[in-house]
Amino acid sequence: MAFPSLIVMPVSQLDSAKAVYRALLGVDPYVDSAYYVGFRTGEGELGLDPNGTVGPLPYWDVESLDESIASLTAAGATVTQSPAEVAPGLIIAVLADADGNPIGLRYTATQG
Repeated sequence: MAFPSLIVMPVSQLDSAKAVYRALLGVDPYVDSAYYVGFRTGEGELGLDPNGTVGPLPYWDVESLDESIASLTAAGATVTQSPAEVAPGLIIAVLADADGNPIGLRYTATQG
């Protein structure tokens, strides 16, 4: 499995964070809303979440959300956020390793 395709940062000052990451990445956000700002660079994405409480939160793209969750929980991870559709065809889930570090899983219905 490749490295995370998305990392979401919880931010308390969305406008300030947007300016900082715009300067760092050298691109404008492709999504710019009050609840999420997303920057795409190369094959990755950096998201800013003004409502986030955990992070940074890496998300891995998976081919099967159910199989990935089953494999990770069998290895000792726990589900902290059950699968939820956050946009049409985009389903995410969050697990935690034994130390509580977050592991985000992202499934796009068009993948499989």
